[in-house]
Amino acid sequence: MKKVILIALTFAFLLASSISFGQTSKKTKLIQEGIALHDAKKYKQAIKKYDASIKIDDENISAWYEKALSYYAWGKYQEAIDACKQAKKVDPESETMKQVYMIEANSWDDLGEAGKAIDIYEKGIEAFPEYHMLYFNKGITEIQNDRLEDCNESFKKAIELEPDHSGSYNGLAVYNSIEGNKIPKIFMLARYLIISPKSSRAPANLIKLEEVTTKAATKTGRNSISITLSSISSDEDVDSTVVVEDDFSSMEMTLTLSSTLNLSSKERKETDADRLASMMETLCNLLKENQEGQIGYYWERYVPYFLEMQEEGMLETFAYIAYASSTNKKIQKWLKNNGSAIKKFYDWDEEYEWKNV
Repeated sequence: MKKVILIALTFAFLLASSISFGQTSKKTKLIQEGIALHDAKKYKQAIKKYDASIKIDDENISAWYEKALSYYAWGKYQEAIDACKQAKKVDPESETMKQVYMIEANSWDDLGEAGKAIDIYEKGIEAFPEYHMLYFNKGITEIQNDRLEDCNESFKKAIELEPDHSGSYNGLAVYNSIEGNKIPKIFMLARYLIISPKSSRAPANLIKLEEVTTKAATKTGRNSISITLSSISSDEDVDSTVVVEDDFSSMEMTLTLSSTLNLSSKERKETDADRLASMMETLCNLLKENQEGQIGYYWERYVPYFLEMQEEGMLETFAYIAYASSTNKKIQKWLKNNGSAIKKFYDWDEEYEWKNV
């Protein structure tokens, strides 16, 4: 009798396991089908698949997340928010929550509720303080809503967590452009072009880099030159006893004037990359001459990086990498023929130890 009961219990267990496995397989298959429909931009059909998966298991965090993502891509932001809220109820400790917080915050932002979006980002950061994308997306919302000091800190934190996140460098380049900080802007554009030299945004950022380096001075007539400088406080506004953070003003005039030498460089056999390398050499020399006693985020984190790049003899390589999106045949030929130099540059860049400020 005991043997019969044991056999019956074993059969019941195997049957339950088989049903459970079948349900798991089915709900996973539904999610996969939904993702394929999402990728085909068939968001309504994708959501039906996710709902079918949720019907099998309403605590299926993956289905709730994918549902929120499809609603967001479809432009149905309130529905995306609702799905995110449900996902957070289901499994608030899941790693997937990092993405859920972003979808929810982005949805509020796209509904014109920047304050609510930032609040959600901050809650996400509290839960996942090491996830750089939450800081980056928070920075985007802040800069779009003129919260400049806040976005400055958000982008910096994202970079501290992920030193090769090109989007955050782009964000800081925009911030420094708004603030009129010429040399920090150069640093940020340069880092962006090192990380993403052939991205869709690279050509526009290369033009911006040219505007503050090799083309800061423009010829306005046969014998006249126009020079653009950032606003610098007059001497009567400056307390000479106070050390100002990230003060590059004493170098800006020299750097801009040196760009006038490039106005006649087309007569020489130089490429735009060569001119950028020359300007970066000038900048690094200025930085070395003025480095003593300087403080601030850019002086302490980025000046050592570019000075080491100069010391390693890699400014030319950097300049050609920055021009990787150029169609200039000479530049493309250099890039093709100098693969070992480019590899050496990126090996050095990867091993560089960043100082967190």
